[in-house]
Amino acid sequence: MIRSIPMRAMLMAGVLLGGTLAPASAQADDADIYDLMVPVVQGVRQRARQLSLENRRLEFDLDTYIRANTLTPSEERELRRRERVLRALSDPTVTEIRSGSTLNDLLQDAQILRSRGARVEATVWPSHVLRRVNVTAAGSPGDAGILKDGRLPWPALLRDAAFDGARREIDRLITRAVSEVSERDADAETLGRLQRALSRLDGRLTLMAREQGDRAAWSPTEYMTAKDFIRRADQAVLLLEQPNAEEQLALARDLQAGTAAELVAYMTTHGLQFAPAVSGDERAYMTAYQALADYDTRLRGKMNMELRSTEDSTRRAVGTDGYTGSSGAARAKKAKAAL
Repeated sequence: MIRSIPMRAMLMAGVLLGGTLAPASAQADDADIYDLMVPVVQGVRQRARQLSLENRRLEFDLDTYIRANTLTPSEERELRRRERVLRALSDPTVTEIRSGSTLNDLLQDAQILRSRGARVEATVWPSHVLRRVNVTAAGSPGDAGILKDGRLPWPALLRDAAFDGARREIDRLITRAVSEVSERDADAETLGRLQRALSRLDGRLTLMAREQGDRAAWSPTEYMTAKDFIRRADQAVLLLEQPNAEEQLALARDLQAGTAAELVAYMTTHGLQFAPAVSGDERAYMTAYQALADYDTRLRGKMNMELRSTEDSTRRAVGTDGYTGSSGAARAKKAKAAL
């Protein structure tokens, strides 16, 4: 009888927990066994409920922690933008400046600071600088800056005599296409011939590089510059196909601003951004970078001064007027988050 108690106890627990009928032999359990198992089963059920509640609480706490410590997509984008601005203000490479990416990072930051009310004086720069700086409409399929003079600014490698024929043909077609755009839409045949001429030039350059290999008279940098120029010229053809091509060319051609502040205002009004430099633009891009970096630094300094002023006002207001103090704290927090 003693050996059979554990088995009967287990069967009784199965009845109480599962609600199913046990075998007939187990239904004849003694009253003392039943009385013994009832509190055990009740304790198991209560413990199971407690564990379930604890698990739910832990899951809730974990989810709350993750949400509180995970950046939203917009916060992550803003963090990346600020990192790019800090790099632009510290030590960008010449390549980053010539590509226009550093200038665009500073432009965007200045636009944001100006939208928040910051205004400072900017240093006047030489009038000839902007003639060598390329801009294009944001989201444009091509680079208007490369066509602003009505002709292509060929890099050194493509000015070689080996490319004279292709270069003259492309120059002639570019002049015709730009002229057609100024009068009406560019002719599809002209643009098609232009694209094919650029494709042939690219193929010839690639073939020469493959044939000459290490014996080539040009450097790898010159080769990559030439390839990139052909790519940009091909994209410029796409721009000439757009209905507003003449407007984009005019904005790039008539870029006028005496200071970085005026340039930022002009580009903001017309939805422009910086395009990469071409051969001969390097010094102008460095001058533009220095002016924009100085202007953006001054704007940031202005915002910091306003933030400190707001915090001082908040400290003076706290304790004298609860509503005013709360409002001042909110303004200080908002201003701090803006930087």
